[in-house]
Amino acid sequence: MRWLTSPGLSTPHNIRGQLLAQLLSSQLAIVMGSISGLIVGVASAARHGSAVFIILVVLEIILLSVRLLSLRSIAKASNAVRITRVDQPIWLSILWCGLQGATAFFAMRTGDTILMVLTATMVMALIGPLCARNYAAPRLALLLVALCDFPFVAGAVSTGNPWFYILVGITPMFLLGAIQIVTNYNSAMVRALTAEHRNLELSRRDPLTGLLNRGGLDSQLQILAPTRPVAIIAMDLDGFKEINDTYGHAAGDDILEQAAARMRKQVSGLYALARLGGDEFMAVLVDQTPQEVKANAEEILSAIRNKSFQLHNGFSVNIGISVGYACLPEDAQSVLKLRVYADDALYAAKHAGKGLTARYCQKMATA
Repeated sequence: MRWLTSPGLSTPHNIRGQLLAQLLSSQLAIVMGSISGLIVGVASAARHGSAVFIILVVLEIILLSVRLLSLRSIAKASNAVRITRVDQPIWLSILWCGLQGATAFFAMRTGDTILMVLTATMVMALIGPLCARNYAAPRLALLLVALCDFPFVAGAVSTGNPWFYILVGITPMFLLGAIQIVTNYNSAMVRALTAEHRNLELSRRDPLTGLLNRGGLDSQLQILAPTRPVAIIAMDLDGFKEINDTYGHAAGDDILEQAAARMRKQVSGLYALARLGGDEFMAVLVDQTPQEVKANAEEILSAIRNKSFQLHNGFSVNIGISVGYACLPEDAQSVLKLRVYADDALYAAKHAGKGLTARYCQKMATA
């Protein structure tokens, strides 16, 4: 199934799930497709009274019901756990296309002109939507088209009319055209989704340091599992404004870039690291004990304070940092409160003389 639904080897991993979600047909598409099959099946049963057509009509109704129920249950599951499951609807789509092929085969075998026109119309009407709706998986799209078209051609040829052999020659060219349509659409959508994801990622990043920005940090915190131990470390560089005023903004940028690199290197258990603006940073740690968080905070303090920063103009400067942190569940019961408490602890560290680390305690609570 994975090979059949692959969107292509060159497709970036981060958009594969989004592409595969397109394979989940809408209820309207399922109903309209089944109506076309029912029209041919009912017309065939009415004109010829064959048990085969009655069975095909019954199977069409059963499969329609199963597909709608499957789609509804998958939608509920996806909403609940934020996943996209496609195996079941894909198998049902394959069965349904096989059923359309069987209907087309037996209807064409009758030699009934009216049924043959209806069948040809049905098959041609299905090919376009099958290509359009399954562009995310070109191999699957080709299989579904073949399941509808090959039995139609076989049924026409089985009538013994030599003119229908033309269909045998046309079908390969027809399938090549369908493949080209699907692959071109697939490539266009992959490029569009890749660009969309790239732009989204850029919008969540600080262009100077490459760290998350405030919006990117908010997004990461929203998807953080609430049952995991979490800690937030809030940081603010000491004396940054003076260096900016003395050496210029380019020197300030040098310090911010180097400070970000040191923070990223020093922190263990790092889930997210962000520059909130100016000289404010925030780190989110997971699965760390309060003692380990404290050690990380002190490592950051040492990494910034004990090593000079090299500026682009050849000067080297020293700068300090104040650090505040809070832990969940020890200090807070929610990530939102945790963030506030980490800021409170940072304020306490700066108020106590800067160049310090402080853990949140109740007396620091924001008024």
